[in-house]
Amino acid sequence: MLCCSMNINTFQTNTKLHYKLHLTCTRYNSRI
Repeated sequence: MLCCSMNINTFQTNTKLHYKLHLTCTRYNSRI
């Protein structure tokens, strides 16, 4: 859940990285 709290502006320059982070975060939250 920590990744969701990260500043999105940091990842605006790297959409792929942000998307990957978001996917991982969603998957992690779904597990709990």
